[in-house]
Amino acid sequence: MLSICIPIYNCDVTELVGNLLTQIEENTVPAEIILIDDTSEVEFQKLNKMLSELDSVSYVQLEKNIGRAKIRNLFLSYTNFDYLLFLDCDSQILNAKFIENYLAQIVKEQKVVCGGRTYPVVLPPETHYLRWKYGLERECLPANRRGQKPHQSFMTNNFLIQARVLTQISFDERITEYGHEDTLFGYRLKQSNIPVTHINNPVQHLYTESNVEFLKKTELGLKNLIKIRKFVDNKDFDNEIKLLRVYRKASRFGLKHVLSFAYILTGTLILRLLKNNTGGIYLFDLYKLLFLSKQIK
Repeated sequence: MLSICIPIYNCDVTELVGNLLTQIEENTVPAEIILIDDTSEVEFQKLNKMLSELDSVSYVQLEKNIGRAKIRNLFLSYTNFDYLLFLDCDSQILNAKFIENYLAQIVKEQKVVCGGRTYPVVLPPETHYLRWKYGLERECLPANRRGQKPHQSFMTNNFLIQARVLTQISFDERITEYGHEDTLFGYRLKQSNIPVTHINNPVQHLYTESNVEFLKKTELGLKNLIKIRKFVDNKDFDNEIKLLRVYRKASRFGLKHVLSFAYILTGTLILRLLKNNTGGIYLFDLYKLLFLSKQIK
């Protein structure tokens, strides 16, 4: 019935797998857990490989890093059931009925289901505040909010999908760098008229990057978004993403060069403020717009 797929990179998934196995046993459901390690450090490889000694757990070690898109497609080569549940390796199960809630969606024959995410409520140190604050305000949304724009709200951290849907759509393996593979996948689901259902069945995101790490990953993600935009080559894609909509509107009013120049003048200052936790989420939004405007040729 259910294949639980966990792509791993530099993370110990022992607790996560243990919690999942407990719930599988409680629900007496045919299920398996597939772990694929995308060339983690050796210490994590050793820890996670031991989990393959448990019933219903398989471990695959990759010799070369293949990235977030290709690794998700790869799970189809190792799974045996009609439904795949993808979980990020740094997830924590909060609900004793987590698996049961997804089984109810399988009974309804839903094609794609997103459970959502939460972040720890404990205030992190200032050096890690930006990622935590962004996660709380922009990502920790209830199902009714996510359901207003179901495809745009698609996230890969915690989602259920029919195997045949993943075979039909698949993640675009041209995406080898970090960022926005979920954005493109959600867009393609919409283009194919495949519904995305949102439920309140979140996992908690355990690892919060530092401000510096988060900003660096944001810049990588924006560069990747520009690449994706080029090979999609469809104005509808821009309309699906608020940042691109704002950029296009500004460009129509002849403001692209103004934004690019503003980045040259103020980008370093804004980045310093964000790293030092002096700016807020809206300043972060502005930085993304300025950075994007400078990067798009």
